[in-house]
Amino acid sequence: MPVISNLSASNSSFIVQYGNYTDFNIWVLVLVAALVLMLASRYIPIRDEAGRFLISVLAFLLAVSSIWMSLGIANLQYTSGASIVANNTSLNQTITYNYIYPMQQVVASPALTVICIILTVLTFLNALDIFIVVIQKSPEQDNKGGFKI
Repeated sequence: MPVISNLSASNSSFIVQYGNYTDFNIWVLVLVAALVLMLASRYIPIRDEAGRFLISVLAFLLAVSSIWMSLGIANLQYTSGASIVANNTSLNQTITYNYIYPMQQVVASPALTVICIILTVLTFLNALDIFIVVIQKSPEQDNKGGFKI
């Protein structure tokens, strides 16, 4: 790790930022949310077929976004880069300045992207199956529990 030997107020005025990466924890959260919504639309008994279809479409959109996010996944952390101790003899004070820098460790791989593509295909097929069930449903079945005059 590089060590900063001479750091003062004149040469420390810089901005250090992360690159264009997605945090690994956020990517896992989106991936799990897509999987849970897909399973919920498939296996949780919901009377409203349109609601099941909307949940499956949301799962599909999250799966597509997980593909996009999987192309740039990194572990984003911070580390201390330099410390400066300033002594003020007239006030008997010691002030320590700690400079903290962002770190990123890229963990993106083609295998993670393939997993996201497989999940996206499964969520699309799930939404298509629910859509076909909604289309094939007869109007008499749709009005079986409503208000009757």
